[in-house]
Amino acid sequence: SSDVCSSDLVGLALGFVLQIAFAAPLIAGEIIGGAMGIGFANMIDPNSGRSSPAIGQFLSILLTLLFLSLDGHLVLVDMILRSYQAMPPGAAWLSAGQLRDIALFGGYAFLAGLLLALPVGFLLLCLNLVVGMLSRSAPALNLFSVGMPASLAAGVVAMAVAFPAMGDFMQIGRAHV
Repeated sequence: SSDVCSSDLVGLALGFVLQIAFAAPLIAGEIIGGAMGIGFANMIDPNSGRSSPAIGQFLSILLTLLFLSLDGHLVLVDMILRSYQAMPPGAAWLSAGQLRDIALFGGYAFLAGLLLALPVGFLLLCLNLVVGMLSRSAPALNLFSVGMPASLAAGVVAMAVAFPAMGDFMQIGRAHV
């Protein structure tokens, strides 16, 4: 039974690392959607069964397409095969250092999500500051009728401009998996 438990632990570790890598776009979508003012636009995520932001779903689909187009599924199969070479069934359990590294990799999702959302989020923060100053200087302007469309337009344009950089970052993130 120890053979089954050690191979289960390796499979659990591989699945956890892959799940963390795919959680980064959902975190970025949460940050961007909140900054754009459409944080209320949520969808049910079929993978987790929970509500997640629509922009996060869009970024997650883009990451999945990028993952498949770069033969990530073949890299995953190669990782599974190498796991049997690195730790054959019946071998010792993962060391404490390896388990710590797997747990610390969980922080990668938050770091990657923040770095994905940083350019768009910073632009939208600057836009919200300008809209706030504008609403203080001209109180007759309705904040929702001016700020919301400007925030949505700037967010969509910023995401379109940032997509190449996001794709490059997701490719680098794939190298960590």
